[in-house]
Amino acid sequence: MHHRFSLKYFDYYVADLAWREDNRRKSNGQLTALVLFAAMLNPTSRNFCGYWQGNSPPDPDFEDFDRPFAPD
Repeated sequence: MHHRFSLKYFDYYVADLAWREDNRRKSNGQLTALVLFAAMLNPTSRNFCGYWQGNSPPDPDFEDFDRPFAPD
């Protein structure tokens, strides 16, 4: 659920929505394992490093808007 919507982060909203749709029939345990496994396999995200300290992700490059979202 999103309380506000910004086109600045549209790619992130769409990626979140697609992930939820693709995994909607899995149990909570399976989802937790999936997220933890993905978090352990991938390096620290340069876009979200320091997010909780107030650092925001960089502005998306709208020239590549046709390209699907790809995490670091």
